[in-house]
Amino acid sequence: MTSSEDAIRCERVQLSKRVEKESARLSKEEKEFSDGWYAGDFIQLEEIFPKIQRYSLFTTIMSSVESDLSRLCIEMQHLIEPTNKFKKQRKNIIKSCINYLEESCNIDFSKLQAESQEIDMYRRIRNCIVHSDGKNSDSRPEEIEKFCQEKRTLSIDKFGYIVLGEKFLQIAMDLITTFFRQLITECQNRCKSKPTILPDRI
Repeated sequence: MTSSEDAIRCERVQLSKRVEKESARLSKEEKEFSDGWYAGDFIQLEEIFPKIQRYSLFTTIMSSVESDLSRLCIEMQHLIEPTNKFKKQRKNIIKSCINYLEESCNIDFSKLQAESQEIDMYRRIRNCIVHSDGKNSDSRPEEIEKFCQEKRTLSIDKFGYIVLGEKFLQIAMDLITTFFRQLITECQNRCKSKPTILPDRI
């Protein structure tokens, strides 16, 4: 994530240097024309490319969260053999997985409430990106707006589109990693009397 952001930043710097070098030998009229000529390039590097890149990476991250939670549910079902079998839902996979782990597998989520709520907000933002190209089309848009206002790395532009800041993806990844580490610990505690095949890679 950092390397891709650095690559775009490097392109912006190189373009700025090239424009500055070319402008030094131009007349005022020529400079105004040159600035207009390069304006589109700057917009692409400062707004369009970062937006597409961050949207894409964030969508991939949230898909991985759903996949890992589903896999964890299947492994817990294998280990403790609860009465209810895990069935992957088509809607709100994250919530259904958490409900299954908490209600059917008796996993303690008391230490994970904050992270769970944050990840659910991430899910809703991801849905806006996937279904509305990033426009705040949530069923409760005021909650998304409030959430974005509270985060330095999130905002909503004047057209109602969610803007992911440069540091947002790293912050989201750190929180998700913390969530999974604690969740796996809770699952291991639940299965401490049984052989465990729970992943240690997260």
